[in-house]
Amino acid sequence: MSDADLWFHRPRPKPDAAARIFCLPFAGGRAQIFNGWPEGVPAEVEVVALQLPGRAARVQEDPFERLEPLLEALLEALEPELDRPYHLFGHSMGGLVAFEIARGSRRASLPEPGHLFIGGLPAPHLIRQEQTLSDLAESGLKLELERLEGTDSKILDNEEMMRVLLPSLKSDLRIYDEYEFEPGEPLACPVTALGGRSDPVVERPELEAWSEHTTADVYTRLLPGNHFFLQPAERAMLQIVARRLGGG
Repeated sequence: MSDADLWFHRPRPKPDAAARIFCLPFAGGRAQIFNGWPEGVPAEVEVVALQLPGRAARVQEDPFERLEPLLEALLEALEPELDRPYHLFGHSMGGLVAFEIARGSRRASLPEPGHLFIGGLPAPHLIRQEQTLSDLAESGLKLELERLEGTDSKILDNEEMMRVLLPSLKSDLRIYDEYEFEPGEPLACPVTALGGRSDPVVERPELEAWSEHTTADVYTRLLPGNHFFLQPAERAMLQIVARRLGGG
């Protein structure tokens, strides 16, 4: 496996796919959470989940703690993969990275995405770091994860598993905590902004505000679940993704 291939997890490889959707998980998340996606997207679309350093097969690598070098590395790895139409999906911190990939592709004169799917993330100009989660002690971080229902209690109560999870989680949270939106030219692609009905962090108006970041249309929908509705509402979410990719 080449260094570039380490970034890509393909649940069901489709070398002849007409298009690709690149997926980014929430903070601390692994690419494997998208393993069920090939069943739900159009047959001509290949699902390619991005595996960031510090987790799964890359657990021995140091995770990125700053957005700029992460984007630089991602765009370098992605460039050969942008040989056909593509789309981006990102949840929470992953949505922030997906948005900046879309903007970075334009700056690098690379093809731009056909569609940007965002889950559980306010429009970037509304992101406020009222509490820097990356600086919380492990006990405080556990309480916050419990509140957001983002991590299985079996993991939270397992010291060994938490020891593996925490470095990538805290590094990803630091990227989010230190994010400062820089105004720029709006995207040209449609945006689908999804949220959880019971999310205590992101409200619908903050999702609707994505309209300020694209000249195309914005579709907003709330799904059952908390901030981490990505897996509980996977089927309903994939129906929306498939419909939007199909032009619906």
